[in-house]
Amino acid sequence: MIINNVYTKKFCGQLHDSIYGTLDRRKGVKAKLDDPPAGLMARVSLPENQKADLKKAYRVALLFSYYQQFLHDLMDRGQDVDLITENVEKLLGCHPYGVFFKEPPKGTGYDCKRYSVCPWCRFRQVRKLTGKLIPLLSEAKQLAYITLSAPASFLESRDPLADDVGDTFMSSNHEEYAAMISILCKKQGLFFADRVITLPNWRKTSDVNDPVMRYSFNIETTIIGLMDEKKELPLPENCISKARQAKMPFFGVGRGTWSIMKPTLKSLHQVVSQTMGFSPALLSKHLPLEEYCAALELQSKFKAVGHGKARSRSSQRTA
Repeated sequence: MIINNVYTKKFCGQLHDSIYGTLDRRKGVKAKLDDPPAGLMARVSLPENQKADLKKAYRVALLFSYYQQFLHDLMDRGQDVDLITENVEKLLGCHPYGVFFKEPPKGTGYDCKRYSVCPWCRFRQVRKLTGKLIPLLSEAKQLAYITLSAPASFLESRDPLADDVGDTFMSSNHEEYAAMISILCKKQGLFFADRVITLPNWRKTSDVNDPVMRYSFNIETTIIGLMDEKKELPLPENCISKARQAKMPFFGVGRGTWSIMKPTLKSLHQVVSQTMGFSPALLSKHLPLEEYCAALELQSKFKAVGHGKARSRSSQRTA
């Protein structure tokens, strides 16, 4: 793979850092981006004076290498898991997004559309999401967002490595969680336009003195809404019935309250950077197979959608 240009128009420059910039937290990556080794330099063909684009190109090339290695290791580990064997070839063939190629990666050339686990389709999906909101920013008085978080175990009802992975993957709690999102976005009428995306994430849970780094696997749903008037927003737990509150533990409702911001591109970039970056855990050889399968299945249960003026054309036709 030889990258000879970086696509930075129409908010894509910011998305490079938002989606792929999480890679910089991986040990040794920053040093390689600051002083690229010869092998990495050979994969990029850009003028030396384009330093910002060079860093983005090197990052994509490095991420491609790590990601391909992860997928090959995953194939070896999960060769008896149907869900993995059915999807890894598609993931391997998905081509990197946000760059142009002088010499494209061999065996790639299509979109796998599995944005929950694929960095390239994550970029594509978030570009689609922001593309719906950007034209509406001028109509808004406020931009608001919140990330609802639930441990994956709260929504799982079965072993995702079992042979009958399918419609029974999520428990009845899934219905309650989905209903809460629908109430916030539709019934409450909080926004004239919003976009919703649900992604897997892993957050540190170990104590600073614990020599073993521990992570919890979470399902995180981010709601980004545009408001045509300035007003306070109710907490999610106050928008659902007492019956639902009893079924929905607090950690499944949110990690705080709504964040209210000016409706600007800078604000939108901040939201995306904080909530939609590609988790480095999805490159780790230590990632449990059952967690990867759960992440892979996630978007079939929680689709990225929009409401109001930010709805996609296809949803408007079928609504």
